[in-house]
Amino acid sequence: MKRRVWTALVIAAALASAWQCGFSFSLLARRGGQFFFILKKMVPPDWSFVPTLIEPLRQTAEMAFLGTSLGALGALVFAPVCSAAVSRRPRAALLARTLVNLLRTVPALVLALALSFWLGTGSLTGVAALALYSFGILARLAWEAMDLDPPSALDALSASGCGRAKAFARTTLIHIMPGFAANALYVLEANVRHAAILGYVGAGGLGLILSEKLAWREYPRVGAILALLCAAVLLIEWLSARLRAALNGDRPLSLASRRAVCLTLAAACALCASRLSAQNATAAGFRVMCGIFGGLARPDTALLFNLAHGGVPALMAETVCMAFAGTALGAALALPLALFASRRFVPAGVAGITRAGAVLLRTVPAVIYGLLFIRVAGPGPFAGLLTFGALSLGMCIKLFTGVFDELNVRPIEALRATGCSRAAVLARAVWPASRAALGAAALYRFDVNLREASVMGLVGAGGIGTTLLFSMNGCNWPSAGACLIGLSVTVLAAGAVSSRLRKRALAK
Repeated sequence: MKRRVWTALVIAAALASAWQCGFSFSLLARRGGQFFFILKKMVPPDWSFVPTLIEPLRQTAEMAFLGTSLGALGALVFAPVCSAAVSRRPRAALLARTLVNLLRTVPALVLALALSFWLGTGSLTGVAALALYSFGILARLAWEAMDLDPPSALDALSASGCGRAKAFARTTLIHIMPGFAANALYVLEANVRHAAILGYVGAGGLGLILSEKLAWREYPRVGAILALLCAAVLLIEWLSARLRAALNGDRPLSLASRRAVCLTLAAACALCASRLSAQNATAAGFRVMCGIFGGLARPDTALLFNLAHGGVPALMAETVCMAFAGTALGAALALPLALFASRRFVPAGVAGITRAGAVLLRTVPAVIYGLLFIRVAGPGPFAGLLTFGALSLGMCIKLFTGVFDELNVRPIEALRATGCSRAAVLARAVWPASRAALGAAALYRFDVNLREASVMGLVGAGGIGTTLLFSMNGCNWPSAGACLIGLSVTVLAAGAVSSRLRKRALAK
């Protein structure tokens, strides 16, 4: 009964959020074809433009790889301080968690814009922004895994005279590394798309060319850019699948192979770092950036506490409605598609086609989805809802497929052996075993959608993102600070709920 009540409340909240955003089936039926208006102009892509994109694609891949690597390394070093179970210092852990959570709420686009005043335009700004963004995500996931790891082995090794740091490296770190590496691979894939958006603030790579071609409406060339991004994401997906299989023990690597992989990654990081240039970084730019953060630290209280339509509370309420309804829409559509993407339930060929389609959905940057849906719904929260739904669909298919692939097959096979139908197997074996993890994955996507609200401002899709970017473009830093405070409070509240549910799912 308790689960049914919560399910009914979630459905009611999703419907209320959709109504608040102006969701209209009649409008979709009448103007839904406009979604393909720009899409048709991208097909066929301008393949003659591809040679020009090779160097920017390399820059984008290097930005994503190096930024993710630096963020992951920093998270591994800092996460033990955030874990009270490891550090045995609850106050220090609370302070460290607060700092990480605050950093995690700042969108990558905002970080890149602030850093560009100090580091100038170019790949270095993108790497720094993606490193900070990745650090916030991975540090939180790492300390949650450390808190869930039984401390008996760590305490026993520490009590035997081994140092706490050495005992941690020999026990807890080894236990969490497979999951941490898998999370880092997920973040790497997301950072490829983020790197394509950071070009709007001059961070280099494909994003700079993408923003230029969209502004000039050269859609065949935009199609060529998206085709290259799709190829890059497919390659990362293939490599990630092989690495995750090795980490999970499905394809175990020998000690020599593991060392070769580590050396290759270190050499790749060194090569990417050697291509960066800090010649645009100046002391004057650093002072300007400090001034920006100083302005953000003095928010416009009149905007922050204004309960009218243009105030931060109303804008955040609109953003939450957009993100929640969009996440619910994407998760609902992703649930049956994830079953067709899991080799547990369908033949390998069907699963491969479905997974490839999900990769295509995840490749398209948020700004492209926003432009496509604005032609359908017009500027405003309805377009933002549909954009969040499309973004959630691709990622939820991936996350839900991972949940189904990791299920215990014995109950499923037992029900199949008794002659139960597929519907009965799904209802009696699959759903009870996976609903907690599916809910945790959907809440994680909701958390990500809230942090990506700033991207909606690039296309005028409503919510706090439009006001935030207008304030930053106009150098109205107190107004931007008020928007960031509202966004941070909301993201932290949503993250607390998401964290509790994920812990319950992982504990099971």
